[in-house]
Amino acid sequence: MARDIIGEPAEVLVNFDAHHDLGYCDWNQLVGLAEQGQCTCDTWLCSLMQWYPDLASRIVFPDWMRGEYPIKEQVGSIRKVLPREMLSRVKMDFFTKKNGAISPVVIEPGETLDVEGVFVCRSGAWVPPWLDKSFVQFVKEGERVIGHPPMTPFDDDDTPALEPRTDFDYGEAVRLGEQWSLMQNNLMQKVLSDRRDDDDDNGDK
Repeated sequence: MARDIIGEPAEVLVNFDAHHDLGYCDWNQLVGLAEQGQCTCDTWLCSLMQWYPDLASRIVFPDWMRGEYPIKEQVGSIRKVLPREMLSRVKMDFFTKKNGAISPVVIEPGETLDVEGVFVCRSGAWVPPWLDKSFVQFVKEGERVIGHPPMTPFDDDDTPALEPRTDFDYGEAVRLGEQWSLMQNNLMQKVLSDRRDDDDDNGDK
């Protein structure tokens, strides 16, 4: 994605994702990407916030992350990368609906947000092909709720954005997954066995 294909953004960008996409590398590297007008799937939000200094972002993580990735850890990770000025424009929380109210990080008490646009992205590297039908169904449900079909989507290489990918073998994917799981299990068993042997040797001394 490059800067020249992005129009003027809204004042607030709400990102529903399991990643904050503010960059996971050195700040100088992030600045360099933005200066070149480029951004990637893990840096796009950081690039946008550099290009548009008035843009505020609200990052909403799925609730299933709550126990494993607490907000304190998420904030700590971006504090190591981003300058204070940019951090002041970022809010993060988990999506929580309780008593009919959505987490304040999305809509603050007494606040009204006018939705000017919705962008839905399927990252090919992160979304397995066997979930494509669910993604397409999600977009179509969005069409029904919003009331009009999506504008021309960005296609990923030769793969249409709103069609399931067909250039993969599901059976082969399952087989490779089972091999990987077996390899990991064997490796863990060896580590535990070596540790027990070390403990026994230390006990004999």
